[in-house]
Amino acid sequence: MAGTFKFHSKLHRDSHHTVAASNSPDAALDPIASQQLPFAGIFYNNITDSVRSFSIQTNSLQWWATYNTVFSLSSNWNNTYTLYSTVNSLSNNWNDGYSGYVSFKPNSASFIAVYTTVRTYSAEWNTPFIMYVHEPQEYTASKTFSGTNLTFVPGTSSVFWDLSGNQSTFLTMDRDLGIVNPTNMRRGGHYTLTCTQNVVGNWDLKFGTSYRFNGTTNQQFIIDTTPRSRTVITFVCDGMLMYGDVTKFNE
Repeated sequence: MAGTFKFHSKLHRDSHHTVAASNSPDAALDPIASQQLPFAGIFYNNITDSVRSFSIQTNSLQWWATYNTVFSLSSNWNNTYTLYSTVNSLSNNWNDGYSGYVSFKPNSASFIAVYTTVRTYSAEWNTPFIMYVHEPQEYTASKTFSGTNLTFVPGTSSVFWDLSGNQSTFLTMDRDLGIVNPTNMRRGGHYTLTCTQNVVGNWDLKFGTSYRFNGTTNQQFIIDTTPRSRTVITFVCDGMLMYGDVTKFNE
């Protein structure tokens, strides 16, 4: 009996293979294996159901390759789980996001209208003066204290005033002068003229018809004729006429 068991054990050692071997007639035939005496080789399977409605052929070598691939990637599982945890923790905000979408979508037509309007004027952004010039900038210019001196034409007693670049002006009186109607008036513009009598004094300034002082025109003696005196006249323009307010100072 002992010899029979010993022979049986040896037989199983040879037959626990799935690939036939010429020196072991029973190799690849015995399906029995154990942890102590496992199958040595490639284990082939033909997976099906009881009615053989499908057939999936595979082998243990493929299983091992799959295992190696999965195991090599398993180090990424924790990262994936972290991502899942993050997404899951924020998922309660998804409905809020959809609510925001529902709120914004009815107004989306207005977004396009605003974009179209802004884009239409965007060509002027690189040249801010284009936008600035449409406003009455004269008063702003007069506050920069970049005053200019008005002079009369040599050989004459006429003074010309171009309002496009002379918003805050000064004029020294050394003779009787006449200031002609200004050019480049702007509606809403503010302008100042400071007249100073020289040491001799007693000179008069006559204004053109575009100037108004208390409802009258062409006032010849509007300025102080005392030597070294100063007369400051502030004008507001309506685009056609210059309305002046006079302040006189004596040293």
